[in-house]
Amino acid sequence: MKNSLIHKNHIKVCMIVLIMWCVLWIFFLFREDKSGQYGLLVKFYKAAGYEKYQLIYGKDLYDFLLFCKKEIPEGSTYCLKNFDDFDVKKVRSQYLLWPLRATKVDPDFIILPGELIDIPENYEMCFQLDGKGYVLSRKVGT
Repeated sequence: MKNSLIHKNHIKVCMIVLIMWCVLWIFFLFREDKSGQYGLLVKFYKAAGYEKYQLIYGKDLYDFLLFCKKEIPEGSTYCLKNFDDFDVKKVRSQYLLWPLRATKVDPDFIILPGELIDIPENYEMCFQLDGKGYVLSRKVGT
């Protein structure tokens, strides 16, 4: 008798926990701050590999970073500009540019996605990609 009561109580507790879990997930799925995210997730899951990266990085940034990775010699150092501090796109860009080495002090190349800002002293225009970004290289002998 005692074992059957314990068994019934376990079932009741499990059912209560399961119901609470389902209620919480329903609230999570239909929160107001989630509007528009599910369409983007569906688009992401339907996309091919290359298109997934374009969705994450943005088409222009992804194309420009691939161009930089192809044009900048392996083993070179670079510095990314035109990003806010601790911007997730900057971190993702550094990941994509591997095996190039990121540095803030005296890089071989300065990568400027988007608009061109002032060209620092001892650097010159190296190449650009259709207004998607610019790459500056350190002048020879500096």
